[in-house]
Amino acid sequence: MECIRLKEIREEKELTKRKLASALHVSDSIYARWENAKDTMPTRRIYQLANYYQINADYLLGLSNKKLLWYLVIL
Repeated sequence: MECIRLKEIREEKELTKRKLASALHVSDSIYARWENAKDTMPTRRIYQLANYYQINADYLLGLSNKKLLWYLVIL
């Protein structure tokens, strides 16, 4: 699956590609390929990244404009 908002969210959080690659336990080049849409990000990594950011996985994929997880909204 292609995550169309990877760069946007990473820059919003002021993180480097290296920091995210480390958090996901992948190489810098693998993460860069995902962010540049040169390779498909595995589903488990999408959910891992969504959890890291505490946002909706559908938002990462561009399937929803709702960024926050529902349980964070009602707290």
